[in-house]
Amino acid sequence: MSTTLTSAERAALLREQLSGARSETRSARRLRQSPAVNVLIGATLHAAARRERGLELTELEELLAGKVESLFGPQMLAEFGRIYQEPASRSGAASLFPALIADRPWEEGFGAEDLCAFAPEIQKEVEGLPGVRQVAVEDLERGVLTGEEDVVVVTGAPTKGTEFEVDDIHEVRLKFVKFRCDRRSTELGKDEIYWASAGAGDSKAQIVMLTPEFDEIVTGSERDFASHAFWFKGAAEGFMAGHIQVWEADHSPSSHYAKVRQGLADIAQTFAYSALESGPTWDAVFLGMVAAAAGLVNWILSLNKDDFIKESTFAYTRDALARMAGTNGGRSQLVFDGGGQGKHTLTIEVSFGPVIASNLRHSLYYNGKWSTPVHVPQLMSATVPSMVTLTQPAMHETRTPSGLYAFFKDAGDVVQFTRYDGEAWTAPITVRDSDNREVRSKYDVGVVAHRQFDSAEIPPTLILGWTDHSSSTATRFDAVNPETGRLGTSYGRVSSFSQQPSMVSHKGNLYLFRSMYDWGELVVSVYDPGPAAPNGWAPGRNHPMQLAPDTPRVIVYQDRIWVFAKDRQNPSRCRVASSSDLYLHQWRDEPTLSVVQAERVPAVAAAHFGAYEDSEERLAFTNYAQGGFVTWMTRNGEGMTLAALRKEDSVRRGMATAFHLGTLHLLFW
Repeated sequence: MSTTLTSAERAALLREQLSGARSETRSARRLRQSPAVNVLIGATLHAAARRERGLELTELEELLAGKVESLFGPQMLAEFGRIYQEPASRSGAASLFPALIADRPWEEGFGAEDLCAFAPEIQKEVEGLPGVRQVAVEDLERGVLTGEEDVVVVTGAPTKGTEFEVDDIHEVRLKFVKFRCDRRSTELGKDEIYWASAGAGDSKAQIVMLTPEFDEIVTGSERDFASHAFWFKGAAEGFMAGHIQVWEADHSPSSHYAKVRQGLADIAQTFAYSALESGPTWDAVFLGMVAAAAGLVNWILSLNKDDFIKESTFAYTRDALARMAGTNGGRSQLVFDGGGQGKHTLTIEVSFGPVIASNLRHSLYYNGKWSTPVHVPQLMSATVPSMVTLTQPAMHETRTPSGLYAFFKDAGDVVQFTRYDGEAWTAPITVRDSDNREVRSKYDVGVVAHRQFDSAEIPPTLILGWTDHSSSTATRFDAVNPETGRLGTSYGRVSSFSQQPSMVSHKGNLYLFRSMYDWGELVVSVYDPGPAAPNGWAPGRNHPMQLAPDTPRVIVYQDRIWVFAKDRQNPSRCRVASSSDLYLHQWRDEPTLSVVQAERVPAVAAAHFGAYEDSEERLAFTNYAQGGFVTWMTRNGEGMTLAALRKEDSVRRGMATAFHLGTLHLLFW
C-alpha cells in the first residue's frame, strides 16, 4: 500500500531536488527540462523564504505560498523557506530556475506583472519540449496524441459567423463519459483504478472531481461514469484548462482522498490564475502559461504522492471547445499511457448551456431613470448578490470605511465581497474562516449591518448568513471583517434552508425572515444569545401571509419593518406586511402595496429623494417585470407610484438594491 510522504521525507526530497543530484523519478526529470517553465515553482520557494524572513509578500506570492501551506501546513512552508536559503540549494537553484528568480534578492518580491513580462520567454522555451504540444482541434480528431504528453493545448479557428458559433453568455460543460483499458498494468491480478480531475476557466470558475473506484479492470474493460462526472462546468470566455490523473486504487484512508481533493482545488486555482491580462499578445503566450502552471502542479504533487498511473494537463481555447461541441456529438478521446502501469482511453463530451456565473452589472437611479447598466468585470457572480450600506459613526475612530458592500458567490461557491467607494467597485475579497480557509456556501448568501445597541454612535457589524458547503445541515451567521474578509464572532445557526438569508437590524435586535415551504407562512426568528436559545435564534411570531417558497425581502422604513414576498396563490402578485412591534407579534397587511406585478421578489430599499424640494423619505421597491426594471415608490405606505421603467432583458436570476450617497443602486446578474 502506498502512503503520502512525511514532513521529513518532503524536506529531504526538496533538498535533493535543489542540490542538483541526478534522479530519474518522473518529477525529477520534469524539473530538469526547463528553467523557464519552473518559474512558478521558483516563485513559490522565493515566497516561502521571504515569509520565513518576515517580509511582506506580493499578491502572487501569497497565492503561491498559500498552496503549499494549505496542503502541508505552515511549519512545512517555513521549512521550505529555510531549505531554499541554504547554500547548497542556492547553487542548485541557478540551474533549475530562471535568473529573474534564482538571482532575485530576498527583499524583492515577485508579482503578477513580473510573470506577465516573463511569459514570452516561457513560450519560447516550451515550444521545443517533447512533452508539451499545441495542436489544432482538427488534429485532435485525427488521433495525433500518443498519450505520453504532459501538457497539451488545443486551439481552434475563430467560430464567429460559422456553424460552430456559440453565444457568449453560454457556459462550457466538459464531462467524463467512459473509459477503456487498452493495456492493463504488469502487476499480478486485476487492476483497480480511479480518476481525479480539476478544471478552471479564465473567468475564475473552478470545479474538482474524484470518481469512485473501478475494480476488476483488465485489457478491453469499458466503464461508464455517472451522468454528473463534470471535469469542468462554468464560464470560460477565453479558455478552459484542466488536469486529469489516473490512480491505482490502493485502499488508502479517506484522509488521502481529502489530500487529493485539496491538491486538485489548488490546481484549479492555479489554472484560473493563469488567465493573466497580458494584453493583445495573450494568445501568443498561452502554451507557456499553461506549461508553467502545469509545472507547479506537478511539483506540488511530487511532494505529496507521485505514484499515479498517468497524469496530463490540457487546455482548450473557447473556439476549440465550440468546434468540439459541434462535432461527433461533442465527444472526443484522450489517451493516458502510463507504460507498465497501464494505458487507458478516456472519452469526454463537450457541450454548452445557460451560464451559471456572469459579471455583475451596476445601475444607478437618477432623475427618475435607471442609468445604462455597466458590467463590473472583476465581479464574477453565480448568485443573487446581497447589498448593504455600512455607515460608520462620524466621531468614531475606525479603519473600516463607510460604503456600499455587496456579497456574492463565485462559480466555485466561494463567498466574496466588494465595496463601492462612490466611483468604482473594489476588487473582490474572499471571505475566510479563522483557519484561513475559503468560505464556501451551498446556497445564496445574505448580509446585514447590525448595531447591537440602538445608537448611531455604535459602529455596526457586518453579519453574513451562509450555509457551509461541506456540512450543509445548518445555515450559519457570522460577523465578517469588512477589511480582511475574516469571519469573527458567531451569531448562531438555524437548520439549513435554501433561500437567501433575509435579515434586518432594528432597535438593537437582529431578525431573520423565511417563507415556510409547506404552509406559506412568514417565519420569523430573533437573535438571542441567551440560554433560552441554545443555537442563538429564538422563534418569533410567524405571519400567515400565504407566501410562495421564495426569499422574502425586508427593509426598515419609518420605524417599521416591511416585508415583501410573492403570493402563494398568485406568484405574479406581491404581498406586503409591516410591523412596529419590537418582537413582531403584531403584523399589519399593506393591501395598497400588494398589487405589484412581481415576476421575481422585489428588491427593496428605503431612500430619500429630492433633498431640497421634497425631503420626505420614500420606500422604493424594484422588480423585474415587463421585460425590464420596474421601480415603484410610496410615502408612508399609502399608495404607490411608478417611478421608473427600464427595458433590460439580461437579468438572469435576480437583483439587489440599496441606498447610498443620495441615490439608489441596483446590482444584478
